[in-house]
Amino acid sequence: MKLRSQVKELVIIDQKDSIFSALIDFVSLPILRVGQWVAAKTPKVNLFLFVLDFIIEAPFKMFMEVIEDWIVFQREKKDELF
Repeated sequence: MKLRSQVKELVIIDQKDSIFSALIDFVSLPILRVGQWVAAKTPKVNLFLFVLDFIIEAPFKMFMEVIEDWIVFQREKKDELF
């Protein structure tokens, strides 16, 4: 079984820190820590992790991609206006 990873081109954008980004960091860091802990403690339970990935992470990735695309769209429209 081969795992395929999604390849994305990295784009560096100068961003200003805001309260919204701090809130996102505050909410996402505990989730990332739990994922790191689960990966470290259960390396043999690949099926369990696959199911968690399919149920939780895949929809979350799609949601985040939509949000990122929306932000890029908003920035492009803002740049067109100015």
